[in-house]
Amino acid sequence: MQMPSLGDVIGVQFIRSLIALLAVLLILVAWPGSRQQFAWTFGLSLFVVAGLYGLLQAYWMPWRLRSIHTVELFLDSMVYGWLLALLLLPRAPARDPAPAEQAGVRSYNI
Repeated sequence: MQMPSLGDVIGVQFIRSLIALLAVLLILVAWPGSRQQFAWTFGLSLFVVAGLYGLLQAYWMPWRLRSIHTVELFLDSMVYGWLLALLLLPRAPARDPAPAEQAGVRSYNI
């Protein structure tokens, strides 16, 4: 059995990310919460479905390898969730200025 080449790994990761993006597009369109809520929710969900569930069943892998791979998959899923939130969700609307700021009065907080 041969080890996959770097090109094979990158291709598989690209397809995996594309499938995850297609699966989440409807959620992105209808997401009622903030970017931060989406990033945490999607990142953790992706980690559980795509990583943790499979690693819990990989009893044949040594614990050290499973723990390192678990951390890697967690970080990968969270970064992907944050990137989707930053790139595809709209920014929160700017807050209205306080009444003192509207009247041109400066407030000094000490």
